[in-house]
Amino acid sequence: MDGFTTVKARIPVYFLSKDNTWVSRTFLIDTGADVSVIGQSFARQLANFAPYRSYTLGQVSGAFSGQYTVFYAMVDGKTFYLPAVVVQEENYILGRAGFLDHFNISFYPTHFELKPIEMTRNI
Repeated sequence: MDGFTTVKARIPVYFLSKDNTWVSRTFLIDTGADVSVIGQSFARQLANFAPYRSYTLGQVSGAFSGQYTVFYAMVDGKTFYLPAVVVQEENYILGRAGFLDHFNISFYPTHFELKPIEMTRNI
């Protein structure tokens, strides 16, 4: 061991289900991922699961495909639209699109901090 500690930033993300209740999964925050990734068996339970188009994700170990869609999500009491790719594997990754439009994240050696971005409107 080289003395470095790796913090795994995992948080619960809530989604509106078909029966109009909030259901959750724990997601790994990956600020290097363009979009979020959601497992297909969970996505089928969600109210607004309507795939728009096929989408190929590239990663260091290769590429895999899924269906691109947008979900209504909630993190830390804040609701927003979350673009995501639904894949057959049970992967739950929270990427930049949608999520980092609403939150700032800071990483430290022993923990991470998530803070909502206060949005203002110019009228």
